[in-house]
Amino acid sequence: MQLVIRATNVPVSDPIREHISRRVLSAAKRFARRLSTITVVLEDINGPRGGVDKTCRIEAGMSNAGEPLIITQRSDDLYGAIDLATGKFKQALGRRVERRKPRRRAGPDQSAG
Repeated sequence: MQLVIRATNVPVSDPIREHISRRVLSAAKRFARRLSTITVVLEDINGPRGGVDKTCRIEAGMSNAGEPLIITQRSDDLYGAIDLATGKFKQALGRRVERRKPRRRAGPDQSAG
């Protein structure tokens, strides 16, 4: 699994990179085998004007193809946006993997009682 961090209009310091790596890898560790790449995109929409404009988007490519998982969260600070996005990412990743599991069906010779 490859982790890529990109930024638009926002400086990415080493502590922010470490925070992203720790949070994303923690959220994805259960499903690491199923992921090919995770891209984290940070953006400051309003620039120096301020406001709730720091965005963190996590895009995860699943190794068995299909649609990529994309989560976007916004906050007034970068760490808040990262924390919100990684929390949603962990939940959504779990749901996605559960949906892809093959369901066991009862055959005609198996009775339900």
